[in-house]
Amino acid sequence: MQALRAVSRASVHRPAWIPSPRSIPAPLSIAARAPGRTMATPTAITPPSPTSKPALKKFPFAYDVSRIESTWRNVPIPRSASSSPDNKYYVLVMFPYPSGNLHMGHVRVYTLSDIMARYHRMRGRAVINPMGWDAFGLPAENAALERHVHPETWTLSNIEDMKGQMYLIGLDYDWEREVATCLPDYYKHTQALFLEMAKAGLAYRKEALVNWDPIDKTVLANEQVDAEGRSWRSGAVVEKKKLNQWFLRITDFADDLLDGLNHVEWPTEVKQMQRNWIGKSTGMHFDFSLTTDADTRVKVFTSRPETLPGATFLAIAPDHPLLDHVPADRRADVHAAAAQYLKEQQFGQYNEAKRGLATGLFVTHPLTHVPLPVYVSNYVLGDYGTGAVMGVPAHDARDAEFAAAHGLPVVQVLGDDGTVLPSCGAPLAGLSATDATAHLAATQIGTPTTQYKLRDWLISRQRYWGCPIPIVHCPSCGPVPVPASDLPVLLPPGMHDARDTTCACPSCARTDAVRDPDTMDTFVDSAWYFMRYLDSTNPNAPFDLEKVKQGMPVDLYIGGIEHAILHLLYARFVTKFVDRHLGPLPNRGEPFTKLLAQGMVHGRTLKDPATGRYLKPAEIDWTNPSRPTFDGGKVPKITYEKMSKSKYNGVAPEDVIAAYGSDVVRAYIIAKAPPAQVLEWDEDAIVGLARWTNRVYALVEQRVNSGVGFNPAAVEGVPKEMSRDEKALWATTNELHEQTTNALEHPHNLNTYPSNLIKLTHALAAFPSSTPSPVYDLCLARLIQLMAPLTPALAQELWHQLGAPGSVWAEWPAHAAVQRETVTVIVQVNGKTRGTVDVDVDQLDKAPTMVERSEIGTKWLHGKTIKKVIVAGKGKVVNFVVAA
Repeated sequence: MQALRAVSRASVHRPAWIPSPRSIPAPLSIAARAPGRTMATPTAITPPSPTSKPALKKFPFAYDVSRIESTWRNVPIPRSASSSPDNKYYVLVMFPYPSGNLHMGHVRVYTLSDIMARYHRMRGRAVINPMGWDAFGLPAENAALERHVHPETWTLSNIEDMKGQMYLIGLDYDWEREVATCLPDYYKHTQALFLEMAKAGLAYRKEALVNWDPIDKTVLANEQVDAEGRSWRSGAVVEKKKLNQWFLRITDFADDLLDGLNHVEWPTEVKQMQRNWIGKSTGMHFDFSLTTDADTRVKVFTSRPETLPGATFLAIAPDHPLLDHVPADRRADVHAAAAQYLKEQQFGQYNEAKRGLATGLFVTHPLTHVPLPVYVSNYVLGDYGTGAVMGVPAHDARDAEFAAAHGLPVVQVLGDDGTVLPSCGAPLAGLSATDATAHLAATQIGTPTTQYKLRDWLISRQRYWGCPIPIVHCPSCGPVPVPASDLPVLLPPGMHDARDTTCACPSCARTDAVRDPDTMDTFVDSAWYFMRYLDSTNPNAPFDLEKVKQGMPVDLYIGGIEHAILHLLYARFVTKFVDRHLGPLPNRGEPFTKLLAQGMVHGRTLKDPATGRYLKPAEIDWTNPSRPTFDGGKVPKITYEKMSKSKYNGVAPEDVIAAYGSDVVRAYIIAKAPPAQVLEWDEDAIVGLARWTNRVYALVEQRVNSGVGFNPAAVEGVPKEMSRDEKALWATTNELHEQTTNALEHPHNLNTYPSNLIKLTHALAAFPSSTPSPVYDLCLARLIQLMAPLTPALAQELWHQLGAPGSVWAEWPAHAAVQRETVTVIVQVNGKTRGTVDVDVDQLDKAPTMVERSEIGTKWLHGKTIKKVIVAGKGKVVNFVVAA
C-alpha cells in the first residue's frame, strides 16, 4: 500500500518548477494544513492589477472613505457564546470556484449573505457564516495546461487573489472554518464518504459511454466537445467509447428527494425543476413480442395504459438492443441512421423534427395481436424509461407528428366522455380510463409500475485535477476499498508524471493490484461542504455527527438559480444518505431550509444596430451622456445584458469600490432590485446612494459639532415626555425600523432596506435639531444601528464619532408600537399630487376641510369650483375634482 499511504502534502515530491503552496506569500497563504490547523485569515492585501478600462471618477465624499473603511472594514463582530441549536443561524453562500477574479455577481451574493450574518449576530444569534473554495475541476486543469503551471499553483494563487478582493468588500466570514476542496485534508474526507456509500451498497461500477479523443487518446468532458462533435484541442471527431465508470445510487432516494421538497421554503420554480428532473410517473409496462421470435420482447412504459388499443407503431432509441435483430437487407441503412441519431442526442444537436427509419422488424400488439412496425427514431432516448415507446397518434402530439410523416394509421381510443370507444372492441370498449387500466392489470396484459427520469449519478471523471477514487483493483479480489487508515489517496505530484498506479491489494496483499485511475465529479466535493464547515479541522472524520446535528440545517442558502437542479439535488442526496445511514439529522435530512436564488447582474451594453457587433467603451463618444454616439454620429443600441468580457459591459468591483467605497457599493447593490431579480448596473443610480451616506455623515457631524451636542445617555432609554415634533419623529423611526426588520427577516424584499434608511435620514434632516432633544439623539443613534449590517464601516465610524455607549454591534434594538398623533394626508387636485398636510388622528374624518384650510389648499383651491371630493385610504388621500 506504499502508493496509497497517508502522507502530508509537503512531503509529496513535486518537480522544481512547481512551487510548494507554502511558498505563496503570507499572510494570505492557504497552505496544506496539518491536522487541527486553520487557513490564514486575510490581514493584508496586494493591490489588484489595474484593468484596461479607465478608472471610474471618484465621488466627492464629505468624509475620508479610505481612512474609515481601512479602519473599520474588517473589524469582526462579537460572536455569540450560545451553543443552543435553537439560537443558531446558519447563513451560507454557495462557495465559489477560484477563478482569480470576483465579478459584480459575486459582490451581490456575498453582500446579501454578509448583511444577513451581521443582522442575526446583532440579534444575539450564534451565526455560522463560513467561506471556502470549490477548487477542483476542469477549468483549473485547462488553465494550467495553457499557462504551463501546475493546477494547484494556479488554484491557490487565485484563492489568495479572491480573498484579497473579498477583504475589499468588507465581508465578515468565519475564516477559521475555511475549506478548499483541492486540499488533502478535505478530499481525504470526500473519499471517506464515498467509502461509506460503497459500504452501504450505494456505489457501484458498470460500463458507460464516454467522449473519446482518438488523436490525444484521452477522455473529454461534454464541455470539451463542440457543436460539430469535435475535440476542443485536437479537432478530431469525438468517438463514443465504453469504459467502466463509478455510479452513486441516487435513485434509491428518489421518493425521499421528492417528499423533502414539501418541507423546504424554496422558490416554487426551483422545486418544480427538481420534481421534473426526478420525473416520477405512474403507469404500466407492456411487453411487445418480436413477430419472428416470440421470446424476444420489447418492454414499453406508458403513463396512459388506457390508450393501448391506439398503439400503431413502436419507436426505439438509436442504441436499443433490438437493433441487433434488424434483417440483413436493412442492417446497413438502419445502423447508419441509428449512429446519426445517437450522435445528435449525445452532442446536443437534437433536431425538433421527429425523424425515424423503419427497421424491418415487427412486434405483436399485446391486446389486439396485430403486428406493428418498429422504427428507430431520434426522439426516443436510450437512458430514459425502457428506451422504447408505443406510438399512439390519436392521443399524443409527438406520435401524431411522427405518424403523419410516415403514413401510419391513427386509431382513436377515447370518446368525448372519456370512455373507450366501441370501435376498439372487447374487452375495453365502454370502460373508463380507470377501469380500462384496472382490467389490463387484472388480466396481466400490463404490469403497473412507477418510473423515474432520475438516473444514478455517474461520478467517474478521467481527469487529473479532482478527488481520486479510493479503490484498488485486484486481479483476485476485484474492486477493494482503500482502508480508512490509508486515506487520503493523493494525486500524483505532476499532471504529466508517469503514473505508477501499481500497489498492494488491501485484502489479499497481491502486489500487482492497481489504484483506480479516475477522479470524482466535482459535484461530489460540493455535495457535503456545508457539513464540513461545522467541523472543518477534524483530522479523523468528515465531521462529528453531533456538531452537524447542532449546526444543520442551513437556515438560508444563497446562490444562483443555475444550480437549481444538479448541485442542490446532489447535496440533498448526500445529506439524506448521512441521515439514513450515519445518524438522524434535523429537518428530515434536508440540508437547506430556505433558498434565496439571486438574480444576475447585467451591464449596460452597446451594439451597432446594423451589425449587432458589441462596441468597446473606447468607440463611444459620451459628449452628450443622454445620447452617446459612435463612428461619426451613429446612435448605438443600448440594452442590459449579462456582464462579460466579450460584450465590453463588465464593471470591475475594485474600480467601483475605489470610486465609491465598499459601503456605498453594498448599499447600491441591495437597493437596486429585489434579490431574486436581475440587477441592471447603473452608475448614475449609485451616485444617489453616495449622496445618502454624505447626508448621514453630515447629520452626525452637525450634531456632534453643534453647541447642543449629542447626548450618549439618550441611547439608553425612551423619554416619557415628548413634544409634538418628537412624537412624530419617534413614530416615523419605529415604523421604518419595523419595516427594516421585516425586510431582513424576509430577504426576498431586501431592496426596501436601504430605502427605509433613506426615509429615516430625511425625517431626521427635517427635524428642528438646534435644541437639545433626547428623542432626536435616540433616533439618530437608531439610524446608525439599522445601517450597520448594510454599511458596516461607516456605521462603526459614526457610532464612534457620536460617542455612543458600547459597540454599534451590541444589539439589534427592538422597535416600539407607537400610535401616531398625526397622519400625513396626500393632497391631490384632479388626480395630480400637489403636496401633503399633517392632520390630527382624531380629526381624520374632517380631512377635506382641514386640507382646504391649509396652505396647500389655499394655493391650489382658492377661487376654484370644487365639483367633487374623493377620499381614499381611510382619509389618507384626498382628491379634489375642480372645474377647469
